[in-house]
Amino acid sequence: MPIMRYLTIGILVGMISVLVLGCAGRKHVSVPTEPDKPKAPGVNPTSLQDKFTFSDYTFEVPLAAGRSWSAEVKSGKAVRVGEKQVLTLIGVVCHLREQGKEKLTVNADKATAVLIGKTLRTEMSGHVLATELTHQQRLQAVTMRWTSTENRMHAQYFYWAGQGVDLSADQGSFSTDLTEATFRGHVRMATVGPPAPH
Repeated sequence: MPIMRYLTIGILVGMISVLVLGCAGRKHVSVPTEPDKPKAPGVNPTSLQDKFTFSDYTFEVPLAAGRSWSAEVKSGKAVRVGEKQVLTLIGVVCHLREQGKEKLTVNADKATAVLIGKTLRTEMSGHVLATELTHQQRLQAVTMRWTSTENRMHAQYFYWAGQGVDLSADQGSFSTDLTEATFRGHVRMATVGPPAPH
């Protein structure tokens, strides 16, 4: 089983500097938060690369309001363009936490994540499955978008199950706890009751 490498994304260029210095094999990597003032001694920021590829990583991104986002990925690549950091991910399991408590998991075949400061925008596709962990509600979709500042998920061609209702539609917008939603396009809904007594 490959060793998962854990790291916190602050500024990707800092992480790349550590990798360039030969520290990729470490399980825990400390990432500087200022790209122009690296904490690692002797690092020249002008000599750093702006992109790299990886496999079997877990990324952790602190967000505003006590939330955090992490993604376990099989493989991918990262590119830094100015203040924007772009991750292209394959084989993804995402976790959304609030005040340290996991609220939502999302599995997807692939995803793109764009990080600017503490604002994260993700778009997932290919067998997307979101599971809300408090009430065990599930959302399956062809594609799903989420922006951390918006606190809403946008799904296309989805199926939602929870609270005794099965629903499918062309498009929908959901709260991250999957308790509030708006739908567009062809909407189909069925009520699922308890099993009949024998």
